Amino acid sequence: MKPISVSELVAYLAKVVDSDFLLQSVDVAGEISQVTTSSQGHSYMTVKDAGAQISCVLFQRQRRELSFTPKAGMSVQIHGSVQIYRAQGRLQLIIDSMELEGVGALHELFLKRRDLLQQEGLFAVERKKEIPKNPATIGLVTSPTGAALVDFVEVSRRRNPAIEIIVAPSTVQGDSAPQQMVEALKLLDEMEVDLIVLTRGGGSIEDLFAFNDVDLVRTVASMKHPIVTAVGHEVDTTLVDYASDLRAATPSHGAELLVPLRSQWLQEEGEKLRAMEGILTSGLQGELERMARVKDRLEHMVSPQAIVEKREALSRLGDLLKESVEGNLRGEILALRQESKQLNLKVLKREWSSSLEKLLDQVNLMEGQAQGALRAIMEDWERRKSTMATTKTIRYRPLTTDQRGQRVHSVRNLRVGDRLHIRYVDGTVATTVDEIVHRGKGVQGELPREE
Repeated sequence: MKPISVSELVAYLAKVVDSDFLLQSVDVAGEISQVTTSSQGHSYMTVKDAGAQISCVLFQRQRRELSFTPKAGMSVQIHGSVQIYRAQGRLQLIIDSMELEGVGALHELFLKRRDLLQQEGLFAVERKKEIPKNPATIGLVTSPTGAALVDFVEVSRRRNPAIEIIVAPSTVQGDSAPQQMVEALKLLDEMEVDLIVLTRGGGSIEDLFAFNDVDLVRTVASMKHPIVTAVGHEVDTTLVDYASDLRAATPSHGAELLVPLRSQWLQEEGEKLRAMEGILTSGLQGELERMARVKDRLEHMVSPQAIVEKREALSRLGDLLKESVEGNLRGEILALRQESKQLNLKVLKREWSSSLEKLLDQVNLMEGQAQGALRAIMEDWERRKSTMATTKTIRYRPLTTDQRGQRVHSVRNLRVGDRLHIRYVDGTVATTVDEIVHRGKGVQGELPREE
């Protein structure tokens, strides 16, 4: 029999393997023993069990779809196809998908719980609370011996040494972890904190599965304080992350998100103070300007010139009344003029000046004192107007003079044809006597003039 070449042998083996449909879709369980990754992003590893091993290839595209990074010592389940690598004549398994052993059942449980809690509305966006920008006190639920505590505290202290962190210790892995974390969260929720952080470091899906506990998720969703979760690494997602108000990728990332740099905090607080100062200054300036206008108004109303003008007006009115009113009204007019002369300008000026000084010294009393002074002035002016009106009606009688300028007191001094001048308050009328009627006699005509 003629010998065949190596290439022919390998090609034949490859044809046999490729034609076996069972080898094109195979599930393999084993432990990763070696892992190398090329510069192109492809991973090459050996998967073994107690009796054998096989080379495996994980191309870049499939590698990006994994939720974990393959490492030596991991127990995995692989789905893929068997091929012959012709260049080396080596049998190898091309990996289509890979998951940690036991992850399939846990993932199914994860999905079942996620759907249940989602139906309860615990993941709704409208339930989420706002995270404080500058927290002073942070409650922390984590393992007292874990790296997550160290990372979170160190990053927080470096960013702002004044931050206060209250730790409620709890186990974060194992069967008892969910209940301990629930108790720690409830304890912090009754304390004076600005927000609460639930955190732990990375781990396998089994290690992190305590954070998928239904009671723990419900507790997170019911917290009064804002709650932030920082569980595992960036690729790790648990159900508490859906229910929390904010998810951080890692404990350190959580500290960076929640604790502002001290310099940034001081800058923001300074800007707030300057903004408040501007508002107060603007408000105070506006109040002072308004008080100045009130002061000008008060000073105008109570100035000596204003009082003099009022007194002169009253005097002119008194002169007119004196000429036209007789008898008992004369005494009332004189009393009114006397009252106007007795206005104590100095006392009024001193009282209102004192009020104005208090208004300028005490901003909080400005408006009340100004309004009080204004009311007092208006009431006083109303009283003076009321006094001027009196309880009796003042009637103005016209002043009648003849053509010689003599005042006419009676029709007995008149003849038909005489020219008369009748002076009113607002003007004078010239007229001629056409007829004379004597009161009570009904006699018309010309009568002898009284001498």
